Amino acid sequence: MNAKTDLKRAGLRRAATLTAATSLVVGLTGGVAVADPDTTTKPTASSAELLLNSSDFPGGYIVVPSPQQRLANELGADPLTLASSAKVTPPECKNILAAAKGGQGEGDTVAGVHDQDRKSLSETLVAKDVDVDTVKVGLLKMCSDVTIETNDPRGGTIKVRAITKEVSSDKQKATFEIALDGTRAKGDDSFPIHQKVLVGVASLRGYTVAVQGTKLGGDPDRGEFNGFLDKAVKKIKDAK
Repeated sequence: MNAKTDLKRAGLRRAATLTAATSLVVGLTGGVAVADPDTTTKPTASSAELLLNSSDFPGGYIVVPSPQQRLANELGADPLTLASSAKVTPPECKNILAAAKGGQGEGDTVAGVHDQDRKSLSETLVAKDVDVDTVKVGLLKMCSDVTIETNDPRGGTIKVRAITKEVSSDKQKATFEIALDGTRAKGDDSFPIHQKVLVGVASLRGYTVAVQGTKLGGDPDRGEFNGFLDKAVKKIKDAK
């Protein structure tokens, strides 16, 4: 196995670690509902019908029918398994990470990957309200600076520092950037981890939508992310 292949696989594992950290948001979808009076009526359409589809993704993206399995295959590990088995500092953030595993199972998810540019977009829709301010407290105060240590399922260990900052927010919608820096070590070899992810959360009409945007080894495309999040919110807002 040559060095180029090693670095490529290491990069894929970085993305697995990244997704483990960003599952913080979905774990908070049990919060207290706060919504505008004109957006409280729940749509009659099902969650699956309210989810974005292939035509909503930017050009070049391939929609994945089974996102969890695809992520597990592509990234080298189930990101939720990484999260639930990690040592987290401060320890109170461990519960937020662990809660994500149950939260993910309740929702519907669609994921798209752009193989050429090595980037992804995903949406998870949960039939529950969330107080976006509660999400902000969790990510910006309780868990804005978190250390995550876990075993790499393919051997070795991963240790990263995850720092979260707010990009934008209003009463119903907020966007965060999570930056991860650390190392993946296996034997005498170690690989640096430097990765960012954009996470958007919105709550309206009895639903919570969480959108993620990533780019392996680089900054996520903010324009694509913003457009994707806006489409997700609009689809729920306009639903009958």
